[in-house]
Amino acid sequence: MRSLSLFVLSLSFMIACTDSTVPSAMLLVRIDRASLDTSGVLQVTFTVTNVGASSQDVPACGGRLVPVVQQQRGTRWDNFAGGICLANLSAVPITLPAGASVSGATGVAGSETGIYRLVISYARDGTPEAVSAPFDVP
Repeated sequence: MRSLSLFVLSLSFMIACTDSTVPSAMLLVRIDRASLDTSGVLQVTFTVTNVGASSQDVPACGGRLVPVVQQQRGTRWDNFAGGICLANLSAVPITLPAGASVSGATGVAGSETGIYRLVISYARDGTPEAVSAPFDVP
């Protein structure tokens, strides 16, 4: 009986310690298409879906999504382009209700073949982040 009480107490403690305020990815970034044209411009179309239970504000510039494009260099990911909004454009975020999706596109000149991914930071302080699966651009 004592071991059962200890088990219930331990289980209660573990459940209590799972803090729902810990950031977790509420946005899913899916790459729809990625290609490198002959002039070295990486063209990426993507979809961001809110898989959480509440609305999320997604960074935007002039009403368009603004992901950061990262390139894999060995075992690390380097910021390659994006994530910047010119001062004369509106930086009002896009509010994405639970279960909703929005599509976007980005183009990066001076690109080369390699492995890339997109990162969307969607909190005021830049966290949490939604990161796409890596995609290969041959």
